[in-house]
Amino acid sequence: MPKNELAEVYFYNYDNFNVAKLALDQNDFWVALLFNEEAQISSIDFFRKSNDLSIVTDTPYLEFYQFLIDQNKIDCDKYQGFFNRLSTITSFNDLFKFLQDQTLIATLFLKNEDEFYVCQINFMSIDTIAVSAFDYYDFCFKGLLSFKKDDIERISLELKHSHLMEFLEAQEQKQPTS
Repeated sequence: MPKNELAEVYFYNYDNFNVAKLALDQNDFWVALLFNEEAQISSIDFFRKSNDLSIVTDTPYLEFYQFLIDQNKIDCDKYQGFFNRLSTITSFNDLFKFLQDQTLIATLFLKNEDEFYVCQINFMSIDTIAVSAFDYYDFCFKGLLSFKKDDIERISLELKHSHLMEFLEAQEQKQPTS
């Protein structure tokens, strides 16, 4: 995947793809900016190189997409500081510690599953992570799930979740103390 070039990234489900721009190329994973249908940055994604994925560049659709990004004046460089902090993380499994330390809300995608999990990492062992899952119905974290690290093929940091975290923290501060 060429750095700073748009690509169509097809995961194990080859019916759908994400438009991405590679930001970092590490030992066993890539970090990319993903774009939504309006050519806005929607997330920063980490995906294993060993994934069952296909990457396509130089398509007419991507030329159009680049035109939209240029028209929208999207500044892909504004995340460079974040990418610089990530450059010291050399393995996909080390990302879990980073996510836990930063208390980031992440969306986890498991191998060969259509489901995904919005969560925060609570604790880890050598090969397993335990997470608090976010419940959109009650709009809070609840329920503990565990996953084998090797079963996670992709991690997404959706930009809307940074606003969600700010909202939840503000709500928590409003709660009366007993």
